[in-house]
Amino acid sequence: MMENNVGLGRNDKNPFEWSSIRKDYPGSEGYDPSLPWILKIDEEGLLACDLHQYVDDLSVMAKDVALTWRASSRVAKICSFLGFQDAARKRRAPSQEPGAWAGAVVTTVD
Repeated sequence: MMENNVGLGRNDKNPFEWSSIRKDYPGSEGYDPSLPWILKIDEEGLLACDLHQYVDDLSVMAKDVALTWRASSRVAKICSFLGFQDAARKRRAPSQEPGAWAGAVVTTVD
């Protein structure tokens, strides 16, 4: 399912389009622990839009809100085409602090 949604690199109509891949492994020259080990870079030199999957949940990450919505729309359309039901009620607006993947965040204070 990931290949259907993300595609293969260059395609102007695909919000997941990327131009190069950077490998940032621990111990390698120029290693930056603040970056992912493998990241896709877009034409502007920024982190490209990507899709993360955990069991049956998908999460889109992108550099801005408009690209995030475009990518989310593409994912929903392709999943629907493949016969997977989309639970639109579970969607949230893009955020730098989205909270728990699902469920609730619980905190305690002494």
